[in-house]
Amino acid sequence: MGIEYLGPLERRENYDPEVVRAALKYGIDPDLAVSVHRQEYSPDKWISSAGARGPMQLMPGTARELGV
Repeated sequence: MGIEYLGPLERRENYDPEVVRAALKYGIDPDLAVSVHRQEYSPDKWISSAGARGPMQLMPGTARELGV
């Protein structure tokens, strides 16, 4: 398994608005949220082999601690 370079992040107006809204709601830099979402998200794999869930691939305990 290699690392796939997807190119530089595009301009902010092209970011997924749901990701940006969630980032701002929880005090996360939208650039960071978009980067993590882009790297981790796979629509056919919402639960990783380690148990991380959702588009940001948070572990259940971490999600509870963060209130998400």
